[in-house]
Amino acid sequence: MTEAFRVTAELSTPLILSGDTYLTLDALLSGVLFEETGSVERALTEIPLERTYGVWHGSSVFLDSCAIRTTEPFKSGLSMRDIDAGALERLALGRVSRGARRGETAQIDTVRGAYQSSLECYSAYRTPRVYWYGYGRIDAAEELLSCLPAIGKKRRQGYGQVAHLEIEPIDEDLSLSRIVAGERVAMRPIPLEDWQHLYPDAPASSIGCTRPAPPYFEGEALLCAIPPAREVFWSKHDKRFVF
Repeated sequence: MTEAFRVTAELSTPLILSGDTYLTLDALLSGVLFEETGSVERALTEIPLERTYGVWHGSSVFLDSCAIRTTEPFKSGLSMRDIDAGALERLALGRVSRGARRGETAQIDTVRGAYQSSLECYSAYRTPRVYWYGYGRIDAAEELLSCLPAIGKKRRQGYGQVAHLEIEPIDEDLSLSRIVAGERVAMRPIPLEDWQHLYPDAPASSIGCTRPAPPYFEGEALLCAIPPAREVFWSKHDKRFVF
């Protein structure tokens, strides 16, 4: 049985999201499916949400309205991306031009130059809870999310830890869009062409270029209707959803 529902996750550590990440409910469910099955095909086809015009009925993640923006520092060194790009091979081909051991393979200097460690900062949010809205098989979604340990980036470093997660049915499907102050706004990235099919009489209020479907780490970015904010932007307009 398909029904509308809301997912509420209480977080015990800050959540890290990159600037172009919407962390949709379909992305979350797809990731869990892949971890459980190891199958890319199943992860992309067995998401327990409805689809309309190819758009999954899973909202972006929304942060509690009292979320505090911050930054988290990380030490960064030579990565697999550098190795895959051939950086090590190019360095190894360099030869020492002088000295008794002429022709010795060059050493990697991790203190100076291009291969030194550096400090990177990630955008993070300190928020007590986050929300998603979905429309689909609530029991299947609940089973997949029941043991979700963490969300967002740097999960293995302890960020985005889920302390408690609850799924509850709601009366209205808010996974794709909702009315805020008399205007229809997107609740997830929806390609403009699909938005026009879904809501022919409602122009998109916020537009951006992003990937609208999993796998979100690859594929073509499209011009989409997007949510105007990450925080619960509708709470001051709709008292039913003040948390």
